[in-house]
Amino acid sequence: MTKEELTRKCADIFLEEGVKISTDELARLLVMSKRTLYTLFDSKEEIITACFKYILQQQMELFDQYHTQMQSNAIYMILPVSSVKLNQEMNKLNRFLREVKKYHPDIYRQLMERHHLQMRDKVQEIILQGQKEGLFNTQLNAQLMAAILTMSHKETIDTIVMQDYSAEDVFYTSIVIWIKGMCTSKGIDILNEAIAQEGETIIQDINTYIIYKKNELYKK
Repeated sequence: MTKEELTRKCADIFLEEGVKISTDELARLLVMSKRTLYTLFDSKEEIITACFKYILQQQMELFDQYHTQMQSNAIYMILPVSSVKLNQEMNKLNRFLREVKKYHPDIYRQLMERHHLQMRDKVQEIILQGQKEGLFNTQLNAQLMAAILTMSHKETIDTIVMQDYSAEDVFYTSIVIWIKGMCTSKGIDILNEAIAQEGETIIQDINTYIIYKKNELYKK
């Protein structure tokens, strides 16, 4: 078994059992000895790091698959994802990331910094696509806009949860206004069309996420 194959198997086990599982139990579920496991990995921390990288890559691939299937313009791509199947998969992956953050904060901090850069680049690609499609103002600095969105996302969500705003307020006051600020007149027309088609579903998803975040805060 290659290290890559073993990483995938370990990640599947962590997703089901959690990262607190012992290496003895991990080896048992892998149907191999602990000694064999450590011929490819030096420590449990190295295993978790490899799995963390793999999980983050899975997230990026899920987004890419979703956007490829949509075959749509930048407006639809930059709106919050309203795919039930994708959201379910993302929630499963995010549970793993939360456990790593809690029990292995150094690993989490180091790798999430890299992930945020990847997400920034992904958002930048969408903004550049929107500029080429004539939907976003070409005078905007796409890299700067993507950096601002990526950096402010966590702080914005936490503020929303603590201040008890409704999902509808979040959608129209925060998300729509942000996107509309980048739009040309053509982009605004398509944004209004997208809101008519997807708005209610997105608001429901935002509400579900706000409830989840509140529950997470209450557990602390």
